[in-house]
Amino acid sequence: MDQETRKKLTREEYEIQFFGFSHTMLNKYVKNSIREEVKNAVASLMGHLKMKYSKEIPEEDFDSVGDRLTELFMNASKTPLTNLENTIEECISIPDHVLLVEDEKYQRNQHTGVDMNELDKKIEQLKKRAVKAKYMECRLQEELNSVATFAELGTRKVNELQKRALAMKEKNKRNNELVEKLEENHDSDDEISKA
Repeated sequence: MDQETRKKLTREEYEIQFFGFSHTMLNKYVKNSIREEVKNAVASLMGHLKMKYSKEIPEEDFDSVGDRLTELFMNASKTPLTNLENTIEECISIPDHVLLVEDEKYQRNQHTGVDMNELDKKIEQLKKRAVKAKYMECRLQEELNSVATFAELGTRKVNELQKRALAMKEKNKRNNELVEKLEENHDSDDEISKA
């Protein structure tokens, strides 16, 4: 079923809820009523003609003429009936903004102009808060980036200082060894000069 057919069915269902009938049902009723009235008028005409001319014309001819006359009238009335169907459809069509009583209970949020103004103000406030939050998020991200850069720099400096401390420790160890050797040499020179 395509979109147009679904929309038409929904519209007809809405018309049935609102009026108790749809435009299609009314068109069929009008068309059938016209057909019945034409048949009754033709039957009445044929009845009068049979009474007046029954001796000159056989009865089977009256029946075929009556059927032919009904058919001619219905064919001739196709365009006016189509126009009538369109007019009925226009008169019965329910605008989209019309709510049925049954549907009003489902329309929970019916707002007045004041409500809408309040909602607009709240929306504006929320927009401003969102902008502030976004700004704050950007500032915090910048701070986080600064802290990360500082931490990286601090880590490099600590590593550099540890390397220097190790180098100094090594130098200090060598210096202590040299001092010990000098003291030993000095002690041995003192012993040699005493001897």
